[in-house]
Amino acid sequence: MFEDSATPGWKSDRGKVYILIGPPTDIQEDPNYNVREQNVVGTGLVRWLYEGTLRKDSIGGVIVVPFVRGNDGAYHLSQSSKFSSPSFDPYGNASYEREGTAVAKIQSQLDYGASDLGVAMDQGLLLAAPWQDKDFIDRVTAEAYTGALPGMQIGFDFLRAADGSTFALINCAVPMSAFAKTPTAPERPDVSALARLSPKAGGADIDVPAGSFAPAPTNPAAKGDDLLLYQARVPLRPGAYDLWVGVFERFRLQSANLRASVSVPDLSGPLSLSTIALGRSVRPLPEGAGGYNRPFRISDFELIPAVSSTYRKDQTFAALWQIYTDGPSGAGSGLTVTYRFALVQNGGERPVGKPIVVENAEAVQAYSVAITDWPAGDYRFVVSVQDKNGRRAEGAAEFHIQ
Repeated sequence: MFEDSATPGWKSDRGKVYILIGPPTDIQEDPNYNVREQNVVGTGLVRWLYEGTLRKDSIGGVIVVPFVRGNDGAYHLSQSSKFSSPSFDPYGNASYEREGTAVAKIQSQLDYGASDLGVAMDQGLLLAAPWQDKDFIDRVTAEAYTGALPGMQIGFDFLRAADGSTFALINCAVPMSAFAKTPTAPERPDVSALARLSPKAGGADIDVPAGSFAPAPTNPAAKGDDLLLYQARVPLRPGAYDLWVGVFERFRLQSANLRASVSVPDLSGPLSLSTIALGRSVRPLPEGAGGYNRPFRISDFELIPAVSSTYRKDQTFAALWQIYTDGPSGAGSGLTVTYRFALVQNGGERPVGKPIVVENAEAVQAYSVAITDWPAGDYRFVVSVQDKNGRRAEGAAEFHIQ
């Protein structure tokens, strides 16, 4: 069907959309249209119009998928909000020829026309539709879904919420290099992440929409095989869950999902520890800039997670944990924290360096160290805490140096 592409038709942008969504209900095509888009040389515009309900549980409406011809002579998915707007008329007519279509009905109700303001208003209305999140989550949790991106990783850490429940940090990472380069897509991927948690003991699924995942502050500087990181925070009851995380890149139409089993711990009690959150970096924040309502911030620290728990020798090992106690922390608290490293070999452990002891410890602890001279291998980072009543709690995290 799409023989103007150097790749097989099913690998072309139009082929991918056709396979994912199906044939359009209407096509607008002008091979001589001057698209005047950045990084596009040549002429040619194709718009696929989908009218009505595309899939079960969607709210319907009008979806326009535009393609422009690149300098390779093939049509590629366009990132232009102008060309994807139902109010845009590629033929320059006052109205569409098909007066009875849904597009024509929308066009007749828009008195602002296809101006920049009109396009912006129209896009705002279309983007308000709520079905995309649920539809995508339904797809990535389906058994038949086989999307994949090389190097995609998911991980999670757990804190105690103010009400005693558990606060889950869901981390998702994808290498920059996993996203294809195309003539019309922007250099930096536009990624959305979503998730679903299903309690293994039964009960309603917990959907985590795209708006809950935030990009890491390190994402704008990522390049090559550097990871793009996204984090969501969800309060959960202790127990076992099936977790699906899906990502979608909207300009390249690349999507993927991963599934994992998650055991959410019960962090209640007179003395307990959060999980040991491993990171690429940890830094203290200026006074008033901390908190828990912003991603990648835990109390007064910013932690960039090491999702795979694997480090290169040119990287920094970082860790952060919290102590939960029914007494005070800090000066005079009597809390003693000890943390140590161990090299795991042949089923046993060999201490690395001397344990570090902190007396009258604060409730939030962080530590980082350069690992340039450390030998490759598997390691454990162990944290122990004891209060003035003799109660103890311990946690550990495993990591690998390659």
